Amino acid sequence: MIDNPLPDQVLKEYDELFMAQEHEEYIKDFALKLAEDNFVFKELIEDFQDWFFMYCIDHPEDTYAAALPDDATLIDDWWDWVEDHYDNYSSPYDVEPTDDQMMSMFGTKWHDGL
Repeated sequence: MIDNPLPDQVLKEYDELFMAQEHEEYIKDFALKLAEDNFVFKELIEDFQDWFFMYCIDHPEDTYAAALPDDATLIDDWWDWVEDHYDNYSSPYDVEPTDDQMMSMFGTKWHDGL
């Protein structure tokens, strides 16, 4: 009987595809946390995740030696690359303080003036 290698080859390809999808999901989850920790506008996070994934693919020596780069300057690098495509944003950061943050900084006098 002849051993057909095709099923093993197909299963190996499926395993590789699954691992690639898991890897992409891991990187994009990491980028989501990085963006949220640095107050990136929610509307921009998905685009940053895509860019960060491609950055990790293009720079394997920077990203896989120890760990993924947990560096907020990557957000600035991404913004320098794409800022011309976003007319509604002057910065990727949503730094507008909430009422609670303002009250904790200035007390209730600020809030009562509204």
